[in-house]
Amino acid sequence: MTDRPAADSPRPPLSRLDIDVLRLLAEGALIRQISGQLGVSPRTVHKRVQLLMSALDAADREELHLRAKQQGLI
Repeated sequence: MTDRPAADSPRPPLSRLDIDVLRLLAEGALIRQISGQLGVSPRTVHKRVQLLMSALDAADREELHLRAKQQGLI
C-alpha cells in the first residue's frame, strides 16, 4: 500500500493568496499590479501563477482563467 493519493482524489484547497491572484488575473491585472495590490513580490505572484496553472492543468493564463471560472473559484 502506498501513501500516494488516488488519481481521482480532489486537488488540495487553494490558499487565499491563490484565489486573490486568480481574481486579479481575471480582472486583467498584470503581475506587477497584482504584486502591489497583494503586498507580495512579483516573483511570488509569478510562482503562484505557475503553480495554479499546474494545479488546474492549464496551458496558459487564458486557460487558467477559464478553468478557474468553470470550477467556481472566481
